Amino acid sequence: MFELTKENIIDYLAEHLPEFDFSKNVTVSRIGEGDDEAEGQGFINFMYKVKGDGFSLIVKQGLAKPRLEEMTITLPLERNQIEYESFRLRYSIVPQYVPKPYFQDNENHIFVMEDVSRLRIVRFIWNEDKILPKFAEQIGEFIAASSFYSSEFYLSREDFRNLRNGFTNTKMRRILEDWIFLRKHDLGESEECKPFSEWFDIDFDDELKEACYELRRHYMSHEEALIHSDLHTSNIFADENEVKVIDMEYTFAGPISFDLGYLSFNVIGQYCASAFRPYKDFEQRNNFRISMLDTLTGVVDSFQRHFKEYWKQDAKPEYQDAPESFLDHFLEQMIPELIGYAGIVNMYRLTSTHDYPDFDTIKDDTQRINAKKLCLIISRKMLLDRNEFSSMQDLVDVILKIEEIYLKNMPDA
Repeated sequence: MFELTKENIIDYLAEHLPEFDFSKNVTVSRIGEGDDEAEGQGFINFMYKVKGDGFSLIVKQGLAKPRLEEMTITLPLERNQIEYESFRLRYSIVPQYVPKPYFQDNENHIFVMEDVSRLRIVRFIWNEDKILPKFAEQIGEFIAASSFYSSEFYLSREDFRNLRNGFTNTKMRRILEDWIFLRKHDLGESEECKPFSEWFDIDFDDELKEACYELRRHYMSHEEALIHSDLHTSNIFADENEVKVIDMEYTFAGPISFDLGYLSFNVIGQYCASAFRPYKDFEQRNNFRISMLDTLTGVVDSFQRHFKEYWKQDAKPEYQDAPESFLDHFLEQMIPELIGYAGIVNMYRLTSTHDYPDFDTIKDDTQRINAKKLCLIISRKMLLDRNEFSSMQDLVDVILKIEEIYLKNMPDA
C-alpha cells in the first residue's frame, strides 16, 4: 500500500485532483506534529493539511496502526471508505454543516476534503469561556436533518436496508461498544481519579453494570438512522455564525439519541469545569455557565423542532397517516436515552487516561479534582436514574441541585 508522506503528497494530489494547481506556493503540514489546537484530538488517522493559491485541503489516510503509538489496537482499513461515504451523504443533506468531500482512493485508504480550519474547534472555544450564540440551533438542525433523511421514516424500506447494510461498520463500532460500555480498553486508569474511581467502576457496582449493559444493547440494536457516533466538541468546528462537523469514521445505523447524548456529555463537562476554573469576574463565569445550560436544552429543542418539520414535509406515505402522538412519543423517549448515554460517556472519559481537555484548563489540582468529582456524581445520577427524566429542563434542575449540595459540602480532594 502507498503511504503518504510530506515529501510525496503533492505529486500524489496533482495526479488525482487536476482541478487544483499544486505547482506553486503549496505548503504541507502533518497534523499532530505540533501544538496547534486546530489539530484537535485525533489519535487514529494520519492527516495532512495542504494549502495552495485559493485552496486548503485535508488529506486523511487510514492505516491499520493508529497515529498515537501508545494505542495497540489494529484498525480496520475499510473505515476510510465508510467515512468518505458518510461525508458524501451528509454533504448532500446538509452541505452548510459538512466540509466538502473531494476524492477517495479505496486502494490506499486515502480521502481528501475541504479544510475548515478557518473556524476553530468548539472544545477550545469553550475552554476560553467564549459563547457561540447559534451553536445549539445549528447543531440541532444538523443532527435532525442527517438523521431524518437517512431513516426509514423518509427512505423506502429497501433503500434504508441497503444504506444500513452499507454502513455496518462492525470493527469501528466495536471500539465504542467495548471501551465506553464495558470499559475494556488499553487506555489505563486515571491516576487523578483513582482514589474515587471505584465508585464508578462497573466491576464494583452491579446496578451500574446493569445500566451499562442495557445501554450497550440499545446502542447495538436500535437501527433508526445513520448516526455520527463520535459527535464530541473536538469533532465540530465553529465560529459565531458557522458550524462544520468532521470525523465520521464511526458512522453506522444506530439510535438517534446517541449523537444527542454524546454531544451532551461535553456540554455537561464544560459546565462542571466552569464551576472551578478561574474567571476575571463573577459575570463572566455566570454568563458562560448559563450558556452551557442553555446549550444543553437548546440542542434538543432545535433537534425536535427540525425533526418535526422534516416529518411534516417529507415523511413517506406510510407515516403520513400516523397519529401525531406517534412522533411525539418517538421524540420524548429519546430524552432518557440520551441522558443515559451522556452519563456513561462522561464516566468513561473521566476515569480513564483518555484526554479530557475541558478540565485541563483548571491548573489547581484540588479544584480540578473537585470538578471531575462533581461531573462524575452528576453522570452517575444521569445513568442510573435516566428514566426519571422527561425533559432536558428536568436534567438542568438536577444538575443545579447536585452542584448546590456538592459545593456546600465540598470535600478536600
